Amino acid sequence: MSGRLHNFYKSLISEPPAGYRIISKDNYVLRGVRNESLERKFDSAMYYFGRTKIPVKVLKSLASAFTRGPPDSDLVMTSGFINLRNEEWLVWIEDALSSLQGTAIDNKLVHGFIESKLASETCKGILCFNDATRISLLSTYHSGDFKNKIKIVPPSVSLVSRFERPREKKQIDIVFIGSTQFTSTIQFFLRGGHIVVKSFLALAKEFSNIRLWIRCTTPTEYIMALRGEKRIAILGTLDRNSFAALLRDADIFVLPTITTPWTSFLDAMNYGLPIVTVGTHANSEYVENGKSGIVAAVPSALSSITHNYCIPNWNTMHRVLHTWFEDEELVTETKNALRTLIRDADLRNELGREGRRNIEAGGKFSIGRRNQVLKQVLDSALIR
Repeated sequence: MSGRLHNFYKSLISEPPAGYRIISKDNYVLRGVRNESLERKFDSAMYYFGRTKIPVKVLKSLASAFTRGPPDSDLVMTSGFINLRNEEWLVWIEDALSSLQGTAIDNKLVHGFIESKLASETCKGILCFNDATRISLLSTYHSGDFKNKIKIVPPSVSLVSRFERPREKKQIDIVFIGSTQFTSTIQFFLRGGHIVVKSFLALAKEFSNIRLWIRCTTPTEYIMALRGEKRIAILGTLDRNSFAALLRDADIFVLPTITTPWTSFLDAMNYGLPIVTVGTHANSEYVENGKSGIVAAVPSALSSITHNYCIPNWNTMHRVLHTWFEDEELVTETKNALRTLIRDADLRNELGREGRRNIEAGGKFSIGRRNQVLKQVLDSALIR
């Protein structure tokens, strides 16, 4: 397993499918020796090329030819980039562009390279977390030679211990979680932070017992504007215990995100939280409307986002995002969903319990279910 590790992969390493051992390896190891200076320079180069819209994951793929894989391994997994070493490998795809190209705007000049490598005999599988990504992959590339290699492996998180929420709690805590890993504030908007803030400020006029927790890299203008709002707290990076405490004490999880995060929804389900989101990309594959949360309809002005399971024409992304940033219908939908859950404690508990069942043994996002599917993929890939 090479690449910088997301929590999903850490879980995969600690709890692999039966009969398998998964080894983590830094993909900037040259000739078997870690070179930190090389790593820093490579990261700086990736950042520069990323800003110039050069497909950084393709460059990362080329760099793999100069690294050495783990000794005595039977199969190599990569996180979203092509492996050019002469060995059998699988690739995890988060979406059609950021995983394989590393840019938000499609560079068709590299399609041939990507398509040929995915179709090669050494590529034993293309793993997606959801069907929306599979369809986006098929619609972006000429996939005839590798279509049958695509497999959907559901994401999962390790189950936390069951706990009881205070029954007489008067304060209703709403949590919005975006990324704190990036210095850029674009994730605040992509995850729908602007929608959440507008919705909450309107609802705060109706309800005196609600509070909003924002854990995300937040734009300075929002930090300044919300400084006097005593019922809104903006948090930075949290350690594992603090993050767990935030979710354990919360009552509602809101994430009207334009893209589908790997495990954020599953984290909320793990702690029995009802979820409010919007039906873009694969969100409705994770959150079932009326069962584990409320999925707001995609406004008509943004319907093109759902037709190709993300952005229909990648080169018009900025125009689509401008609509996303300004659409008031989505604010209204989110506000109405939150209002419903604020008023109805029984519904909050019912949706939260159903979400929790998805993570428990036998659930569709349980470790056992993930390992069952992944084992089938690995067994098939290793048939000689």
